[in-house]
Amino acid sequence: MPNPIGIAVSDAGSHAGGNLKTYRAVAIDDQFATFNHRTGGPSYAGSMAGRGLWSSIGRWWSDFDRSRYGYGFDDFLSAAHPCATDLYSLVNGGLRLRSREPTDAEWTQLWRQWAMKGEWLGKEIKPWISPHLSSFYAVRFKPPFVVEFDATFPAQVDGRIPFSALWLYTCGRRPFVDADHPAIPDAREAEIDVEVFGKRLARTLHDWPYHPDGDQVLHKQYDFPLTGAGKPLGTSFVIASRHTYTIEVRPWGLRLAVDGKTVDVTPWPTGFAWNQDWQVILNNSSGIAWPEQGQPYLAPALGSPPSDMIVHSVRVLCEDERQIWRNNEVLP
Repeated sequence: MPNPIGIAVSDAGSHAGGNLKTYRAVAIDDQFATFNHRTGGPSYAGSMAGRGLWSSIGRWWSDFDRSRYGYGFDDFLSAAHPCATDLYSLVNGGLRLRSREPTDAEWTQLWRQWAMKGEWLGKEIKPWISPHLSSFYAVRFKPPFVVEFDATFPAQVDGRIPFSALWLYTCGRRPFVDADHPAIPDAREAEIDVEVFGKRLARTLHDWPYHPDGDQVLHKQYDFPLTGAGKPLGTSFVIASRHTYTIEVRPWGLRLAVDGKTVDVTPWPTGFAWNQDWQVILNNSSGIAWPEQGQPYLAPALGSPPSDMIVHSVRVLCEDERQIWRNNEVLP
């Protein structure tokens, strides 16, 4: 358990034996006393020239900074969007990431924007608006490393479990944001997701090999456990309360701990592209429910209350400063 900074962690995770490794180089240590939102953008060049740690959606995925068609029934908005004034807020003890139903006035505005971009086909469906943050333009880091998230996952919305996540994502083909910076051919990307639904924990690995017809063609997903039902966290685990989630990434695989207790030690699948730059992603997707819950794949009922995810801190530690790429991650 890498807390405090500098503690020795076994090279073999929770396995017996293994050399002790020490994480001393701090890539990210954000306690969210302020919202270190990156300036610049929406273009790749503008975002690279900006300052600050967290880029909101639009800057990583496309040049369209105002909003982006997300997935399911969540649409991620940049913090700069006029409808996103309450999606990213500092509260006592952390950064609140709010996902909610848009008002009628907001929906009229958003629907027109999406229709103009060809990103939404019908006004009869009302997706939620949601937050999404990435460290891509400010800090990236190579293995071995350990990431510690102190977070409160949201409670149920309309009787269903939200699809909120703490992500680690590689940068092999990112960004494919404009003609000057297209996708890198043949690059392979990897993704690690940690989600909590009720008293169960999901850890998913995604393997994204390049294919000219799109990522999904060769995409592979490795769930924990393989049933996709997640791991029980025990009767003492309090839903929608503050917990610490720690991911250790090493050449042999990963280790996942919840509140200091190791719950998962997994070797990398064959061909998994773990040895490259990684970034942190934070998002609250409450307009979509976990499919494992047997709920219909629909947006929450109209009038459902907002859903809040609070990130109290994010820390990323490496063994050596040379593993870390930095680009003006501190606001002036």
